[in-house]
Amino acid sequence: MSIQSALIGFLVSRMLPIPLTPQEIIVVQTTAVATGTMPLAAGFVGILPALSLISEEIDGTPPIKLSWLQAVAWSCGVAFFG
Repeated sequence: MSIQSALIGFLVSRMLPIPLTPQEIIVVQTTAVATGTMPLAAGFVGILPALSLISEEIDGTPPIKLSWLQAVAWSCGVAFFG
């Protein structure tokens, strides 16, 4: 994903009136990779969907399902605290 982000940033920068410098393309690449990895780091790929599949009869606790606002708050907390 990092190489693709750098290539897309480079190609888009060539369409601008003043092309981006290599340092600016690295910033674009880093931002794209961080944005693309956030759902995985926040647990939206494996952990949170698994918590919604918990069975109260088997596990003794109800499933955890986040609303949209709770998911945003969770993402902000993960992004802030790491």
